[in-house]
Amino acid sequence: MSDFALETIGLTKIYTTAGGDVSALVDADLKVKKGEQVAVIGPSGSGKSTFLSMIGLLDRPTGGEVIIDDVRTSKLRDRGLTEMRRKRIGFIFQQYNLISTLTARENIQLPLYLQGMSLDEINKKISSITERLALDERFLEHFPQQLSGGQQQRVAIARALVGGPAIVLGDEPTGNLDSKTSEQTMELLQELNATMGLTMLVVTHDMHIAEYMKRVVTIRDGRLYENG
Repeated sequence: MSDFALETIGLTKIYTTAGGDVSALVDADLKVKKGEQVAVIGPSGSGKSTFLSMIGLLDRPTGGEVIIDDVRTSKLRDRGLTEMRRKRIGFIFQQYNLISTLTARENIQLPLYLQGMSLDEINKKISSITERLALDERFLEHFPQQLSGGQQQRVAIARALVGGPAIVLGDEPTGNLDSKTSEQTMELLQELNATMGLTMLVVTHDMHIAEYMKRVVTIRDGRLYENG
């Protein structure tokens, strides 16, 4: 069994436009060990979002391979990709992406319902993750619009982690937070890395946020460069 939670090999994405082909990602090679924290940093248009979409199996690459938990995802059909996203990948988004008509608790429960777990299993997992994140029971009964940005992001983190994913992907996870709440969020992720062995890849344009991670990779013009 591999020591890596994630590998990309020669990952390439080419978009065909009216003006010709555009290479959004070029031969991107990356290996992320289990329990490792990696930041991918680059300006707007550098290929960050494309890279995250490929890793998160939200879009298929033009060429190359994404390997998650020893599974070569190029071999999977649509149903297999959906199952892989559901069970092995946790997403933390800048916009939180919480469902407004569900309470905080129900938003966290949703991935487990989709996995077909029993109510007893769901309650055990919910109790475990909310305890780790110090989420108050009363707080869990609120709807997203009743929560602050930091509270919503904490719910989004709980939702991303509750299924025990192989890797957690963060898309500018502090982009909508003030500086103090951003620091608190990154410190929380550091604590989860230490206590849960969390494997995480964060895409950001903010070097201050990237520096919280143990390893930083730069992306420019669709190419990855390992920082010294």
